[in-house]
Amino acid sequence: MEMQVLLMVAVRAAIVYAFLFVVVRLLGKRKLGSHSALSLVIAILLADLASQAIFGTVSIGYALVAVSIVAAMYFIGDFFSYRHPRLQQLMIDEPRTLIRDGEILQHELAAERISTMELWSMLRQHGVDDLSEVKLAVMEPSGHLTVIRQEWAREALKSDLQMMRRDEA
Repeated sequence: MEMQVLLMVAVRAAIVYAFLFVVVRLLGKRKLGSHSALSLVIAILLADLASQAIFGTVSIGYALVAVSIVAAMYFIGDFFSYRHPRLQQLMIDEPRTLIRDGEILQHELAAERISTMELWSMLRQHGVDDLSEVKLAVMEPSGHLTVIRQEWAREALKSDLQMMRRDEA
């Protein structure tokens, strides 16, 4: 393998990695399900590189160089985002509060590109049918909704019943 060709493979892998990362980040949290933008980019690239190597579209050597570059970029991004909060903000979305004290924050819904109907669908999955029950609803970086209920709306636990019995005695 020629060094110039290997260098070109490495540069192309880096460009494709960066481009896919930006595209996936633009799609937004809820489009990714439970995967981060970075893990989705890695999965797409590695699957494509593996299939090309397996079916002989590219040589094993070229595929190994490309996989090594993708893995190195992932490691470097992960390493620096861990140590530098500003870079981490670029790499990982912040959680976004969608409901506070039973009130839907419309500007936050718009920022997440979530309709009220979609929000209600997510709330129903958490067993919520009345907004007044919700103390806080947060769209997590993973794309999942975390719902924290008001104290009075939380389900009773066995320990709550035991406390009631002690109070009665």
